[in-house]
Amino acid sequence: DYDVAVRIDPSYADTYLDRGNSRYALGHLPDAVKDFSEAIRLRIDWAEAYANRAVAHAELDNQTESDQDAEQARSLGVKKSRLNEMLEAAKAPETAS
Repeated sequence: DYDVAVRIDPSYADTYLDRGNSRYALGHLPDAVKDFSEAIRLRIDWAEAYANRAVAHAELDNQTESDQDAEQARSLGVKKSRLNEMLEAAKAPETAS
């Protein structure tokens, strides 16, 4: 349980990223953003956390925040093509309806 893991070691960034991914998958986007933000606070140079937060922001229609996180993820080494695929997948349900 991620909540237990956070209580045991609140400074372990991986737990926040993993919990954020779980919350994202469940559609709990604001909570996912909070977890990705905490992972970034603990590991400021974590490209994956920025990329995941960019996608969550995109789904929440927070375009400015999504763009900023995407740019940071790219500057930290996430390939533009991979990030674009992630962002397109996040927007896909919106365009399909």
